[in-house]
Formats: sequence, C-alpha cells, structure tokens
Amino acid sequence: MPVFLLAAKSPPNLEALALGPTIGWLTFLCALAVGALILLDRERWRRFWLRTEDPRAIAAFRVAFCVVLLININNMWQHFELLFTDEGLFMTDSARQNLARRQFAGYGEGVDGEPVGFFDGFAMLRWLRGPRYSLLYFWDSPPAFYTQLAIWELATVAFLVGFRTRLSGVISLVLTLGFMGRNPIYMSGADSVFRVMFIYLVLAKSGHAYSIDNWLRCRRLARAGELDTREGPGGGAGVAPSEAQPGGLAAIYRRIPAWPRTLIILQLATIYFWTGCAKTGRVWWRGDSLYYALNLDHFNRVPTQFIGYVFGTNVFRIMTWTVHFWQIGFPLVVLGLIVRWARRERLEPPTGWRRWGLRAAWTVLGLGALAIIWVGLPVHYPVDKAGIPAVRTVQWLALGAGLGLMVGIAWGWHRLRERPFEWTLRGRTLTLDLDRFFSIFAGRKFWLTLGLLFHLHILVLMNIGMFAPVMIAVYVAVLNGTEVAILARRVGRGLARLGVPGIPAWVARGERITPTEDRSLPQLHHDRRAVPTGVIFAGFAFVAAAVLAKVQGHGFWWWSLLVGIFTPLVYAIVARVGEGLGRGEASEAKPEPDAWTWAYGWFGRAFVGTLIAVHLAALAAHSIPDKDCTASFRKPARAVVLPWVQITQTYQSWNMFAPNPTRSNVFMKVFVTDQDGQLWDLYTDVNSPRNKVSPWLIYDRMGKITRRVTGDAKHYQKWIARYHCRKWALEHDGQLPRTVEIIKQWYAVPPPKLMRERGPYDPAAYLEAHGKQKRVYRARCATEPDAQPTNEIRRRHGLASVPDSEIHRATKPRLDRWQRRHEIEAERERREAAKAAAG
Repeated sequence: MPVFLLAAKSPPNLEALALGPTIGWLTFLCALAVGALILLDRERWRRFWLRTEDPRAIAAFRVAFCVVLLININNMWQHFELLFTDEGLFMTDSARQNLARRQFAGYGEGVDGEPVGFFDGFAMLRWLRGPRYSLLYFWDSPPAFYTQLAIWELATVAFLVGFRTRLSGVISLVLTLGFMGRNPIYMSGADSVFRVMFIYLVLAKSGHAYSIDNWLRCRRLARAGELDTREGPGGGAGVAPSEAQPGGLAAIYRRIPAWPRTLIILQLATIYFWTGCAKTGRVWWRGDSLYYALNLDHFNRVPTQFIGYVFGTNVFRIMTWTVHFWQIGFPLVVLGLIVRWARRERLEPPTGWRRWGLRAAWTVLGLGALAIIWVGLPVHYPVDKAGIPAVRTVQWLALGAGLGLMVGIAWGWHRLRERPFEWTLRGRTLTLDLDRFFSIFAGRKFWLTLGLLFHLHILVLMNIGMFAPVMIAVYVAVLNGTEVAILARRVGRGLARLGVPGIPAWVARGERITPTEDRSLPQLHHDRRAVPTGVIFAGFAFVAAAVLAKVQGHGFWWWSLLVGIFTPLVYAIVARVGEGLGRGEASEAKPEPDAWTWAYGWFGRAFVGTLIAVHLAALAAHSIPDKDCTASFRKPARAVVLPWVQITQTYQSWNMFAPNPTRSNVFMKVFVTDQDGQLWDLYTDVNSPRNKVSPWLIYDRMGKITRRVTGDAKHYQKWIARYHCRKWALEHDGQLPRTVEIIKQWYAVPPPKLMRERGPYDPAAYLEAHGKQKRVYRARCATEPDAQPTNEIRRRHGLASVPDSEIHRATKPRLDRWQRRHEIEAERERREAAKAAAG
C-alpha cells in the first residue's frame, strides 16, 4: 500500500476508487441525456426561465430576508472585535496570510524590506479570483470596522424598505460578504444560506413592489396623470396607448424577470436534498438523530433531558425518519411547480420525432442512474454481514424497483394526462388528473407545511442561530405574487378590524387585490425570435468535446469549452451588429395582444439564458458528492468550475448533521497564568456559569467557535491562545501573561436506550462524573508569534511602546515565492504526477 494511504486520516476504499472512471462515464452519459432533454424541449425550457412574473413575491422575500439578516449580524455584537478587527483573532497581515493565503499570494507586508501592497498586476488578478472579498483585509481597526458596520446597517435598512433598492442591496451584499470573508470561524450553515440567497436576491428587481422606490414612482406618475390606479380603466394593470391616452397608463406593479426567484426555489430544494442524501449514517437510519441533537448542550434553549427520556425511543424516531423523508423528497416541489406552470400556460410538449427523442432521453437518464447504482452498490454495501441480504440480491432488487418505477411513471403520466381517474363517492365524482396529482403529492402545501413544522420545532427547542428563521423566510419566495398579495390583504384586513391605523380602505373592505401589469401591453417583449437550435446544439457539442478532451489530457480542452459557452452569444452579437448595419431581419417582431411575454429582448434572452446555463452546470459540477467512487472526476470537474462559483460567491456545502449528528458535548476552557503565577479561568465557553441562562434566547457564536477549535479546525487553537495573550496585555497595563492554555473538555451523550433505562441526567453532574479533558494548546505569550500587541495597537490603548525585539510576528515574506511561482507550481505538478504513478 502506498505510504500516503497509511498517513491518510481515514483509509480510502480502494475498490471504490477503482470504480471511479466507470462511474464518471455513466455520470457523463446522464449529463448528455439532460442536455438532450433541454435541446429537444428547448422552447418550454426558455419560456420557464425567461418569463415574467408578479414582483410581490420577491419583494416580500426581500423584506423577510432583511429582517433576519439584521438579526443574524447584530446578534454577534459581543464578538465583533474578536472576529472582525485587527485587535481580534487575526491582525490584519496575519488575516491576509492565513485566511486568504492564495488570494494574497502576491501581496507584500513589508517584511524583510519587501514592498507593501500588490507586487504587480497579476497579483491583483489573483486577488480578484476570490473568494474572500472584504474591505476588512485592508481597513480593520475597530473604528474602521464600526464605520463599515454603520454603513451596512443603513444600507440593509434601506434595502428592507426598498429605498434605492438596487444600490442599497449591492452595498449591503458587499459588506455582508466582507464580514463573512474576514473570519469564517463563526460561520454555520445559516450563514451559507444568507450568502447564496442574497446573491440571487440582489439580481432580482425586488424594488418593484412593497418599496419606497415604487411608491415614489407611482406618486410621480399619478401627478403626471400617467398611472393606471385601482379605479382606472385597467384597474391598476396598465393601459395600452390609445387616442384618449397616447402614452398609455403605467401599471402599479410592473412585471419582472422570474429567473432569480426560480434560482432561489431551486437552491432551497438543493439544500434540503443535499443534506438529506448526506445523512447516510446509522444514527439517522436508527432514528436517533433528533434525540442526540436535542441533547447537545450548546443548542439547548432549556434542558431537554426529560423530553429525551420520555420520547427518545418512540416519538423522536418517527420525527427523525419523517424529517429525513421530507428533505430527500423536497425537490418534488420544484417538479410540481414546473408541471403545473406548463399545464396552466397550455404549453404542449414537442410532437413527432422530438417527442420520441424526449422519451429516449428520459429512458437513457433513468437507465444511466440505475447503472450507477448497480456499479457502485457493491463497494458501499456491507459484505458477508449476518442478517442482511447478499449484495447481488440487493442489486437485482434495486434494478427491478427502478425499472418498475420508470414504467410506472411513464404509464401514470400518460394515464393522468389522457384519461384521468374518476371515482363516485356518495353521488359526487372525484377526478384525479395530472394537475391534481401534482397538487397533492408534489404541492407546496404538503412539503412547506412539513418544513414549517420542522423549523418551528427546532426554533422552539434548539438555539442554533438563524438557520430556522432564514429558511422560513425563504419559503416566502416559494409563493407567487398573487398568493403574497392575498395573504397581505387578509393580514391587513385583520389589523384594520383591530383598529390599527394606516390600513388602506380597500384592504379593510376586503376588495380584490391589485393586479400586476397586463401581459399584453406593447412595451413588454412579445417577439418570438430565438437563437437557432442549431447554434445551441453546436455550443453544447463543443462543451461535450471539451469534457472528452479534458479526460484525455489534451491541452486545448478549455478552448473548446469557451467556444461552446460563447457560441450563442457570438451569434447574437453578430446578428445585432448586422441589423445595425442594415443587414438581417428586424430585431423585434410586431407585438401580438396574446403573445408570450418575455423578460428581455432576444439579445437579453441569449445573454441571460447562457448565464443561467453556465451557472447551473457549474453548480452541478461543484456539487458532485465527495465519495471515493467519484474521486477520479470530482476534483478535475470542481477545478474547472471553481473560479465561477468563487467569483459568484455561490460555493456551498450542506452536510449539516451528516452523515451522523454529533454525539458528544464538547467545551473549551481558556486558562491564563499571569506573571505572578496565578491561574485565571476566563469562562469563555457558552456553557460557563456566567454565560448560560435558561431559557437561552440569544444565540452565542462562541459555541460554534468552540466546536471548530476543538474539532477538525485545530489550526485555530494557536490563534485563540495568541488572541488571549494580547487581550490580557491590553487589559492589564500592557503586561503579558506567562501562558495561555486551551483545554478541551467533553462527554459522550448516553444513547437513548440507556437514557430510557436510567432516566434523565443533569448535564453538569454527568460532565463531572463521565467527562474527560485534555490540553490541546499552550502558548508562551512572550515568545509566541502574534501573541504580543503591536506598538500601534498599544498606542491606541494609551500604553507605552516596547522595543521591536519584544514583538514577534507570524507574517512571512512573499516576494521571492511570488517571483518563483511558476517553478513552484511546476514542481507541485511533478510531485502529484509521481504520487499518482506510485499509487
């Protein structure tokens, strides 16, 4: 066995590694099938992504999102300086070198006489590649941070109320990403949700409703007599130009592109499906995950041991299995939305050879997925274990079930669409057609209700920060604008009955909602022009060729990839230039009263359609599961798309409580020994007597910091110790302590059966009786790098400067390595090639 395997943290599955190429080719086959589906059914795909919609859904989401975002950031107030300033965990230059090492590889800190700043233009380009974009890497003194925080507060509140919506949203997003990028030690799954959803929200025209911007617009148009009010001829939906109104009347709520909200819905389904599929551990299959989660002391709002004693082996198991089923099945919501939308818009599928091509592509996709299961199952299934079926038996059962499911879907789809089921019950006829089937089994009422119950349950019993609130806020985006308007009217009518002032009279009377902009208005995009299917097919062929070239190791693969991506855009640009020179057809066809309403003109559709396709493909490649059977193609695929997901800030991982939940309570103690030899306990953990209260309402990020420092992110231990060295000195007239020690303390949560037999336990007493502890790091403050305040920081606190020889810095020179970077990269590639050959 190669030496590097012996040093690995967990031995890889060699049989699974050997299957990597086979799994890779089957995955590529499935990807080609998906591409064929899109090409053959292209008209419905582009109508789905490039349609317009009511702006009230995304506007309501903007309001809800900003509320929870303000709470999420401001809830860290007690740790602001620890996390985001040069007096905290990392000083400025150390933050650049340790948190964004590659990004600042070409940035000098003035060490050993090298220049301060970026060495050259390529160094600046390296920084622009991301992913940590933050002003706090350059200006992070406490005053600089609080200035940025104040700007962020103003921008976020402005975005919430919809004042200068696009500008305030961009400013808030940039500063939010700056906080997250400056120090990720505190970040949890909720922060990743905030980051990704904020990107999509800023791309949307969320200020077209429920905003000061739209109110000012309507007031301006009304004064000019150009607004179609609720009492106007169009009822608020706008009026086309006529003899009476040569310029027409503008709608109160203008239609907006639907694709950003669609990406939000798709992202929501991805989060649930990813985390559901990642929960493959035995604890989840036994149904004990909820029990362990509620017995984690960092998450308790109130002690839950008695609840676990009563329900741990019964109700909690049913709830755990229900949650697992709900997470894996949630993508059905997306399928239901698409199917019902297509039926509502009367979009018929292709006919003739295209229909047979679609059937063939779906069949290839299904068979490809079954082939992956067949090939990969033996290396992920217990072999020769008593009491379980043989692996070959399970393979045939999976194959039979999969084929049966494919046949059932094909037959059921045709039957529900062409000959719906009908039953007569007490003289009443009940019909089950395609629409009703998807409304029941893939409808939002069922899946969102389950999600709402789950998140509210977690919110009440567990203090895990803003994950539950932000996910509930995202549910607002799953509703459409009409549903949001109806809910808002009902709430407003209820408030009016309670005597709340300021409710519009029509709301208090429960009148009809204001319609959104009429789709037939001529100023909207009604042309049917599109990039020819042949051009799209050529682009897809070039992308597929790039994948094959990459696998074969040909260096021209990226040329083929770029050509494939930009082929539709180049065609659109050439056609546009040709029209501008008087060659080619007109850019816009005549609007038709009942024609489809597009979000953009045909050139905009080409651009945005390409953007969406690239983004979805990049996220799909980035989301390849981290398994031994995918190792051969996962890393190369992620390397190709990594620049995109980093620049767009949509990189993600949703392995929350996966593959098993944590089954131990872990705490961190920090002890300081001062110059007199006296030992001090700083009570830094959230479970210290000073900080723990019941019920515990405010989420403290120190719990997350504790779990990271004492868990897999051990590299933070020295920085925590160094920070406390500096902080102690600043609070004790500049006198450094002798040492700072980081102590890890933990105990295993008793299994639910043991809890059932012995009864509930007191966490403090159980820790005292069964807990363990060990010292994980010890810093000698006088000699440890970055353990002494710099003279600049000393002067801020009114302390005397010390000789430079007493201040030891952790930063290192970069100029020589930057100048030799090509040699270093070549050497790294040679070592990796040699390692692969040896393996």
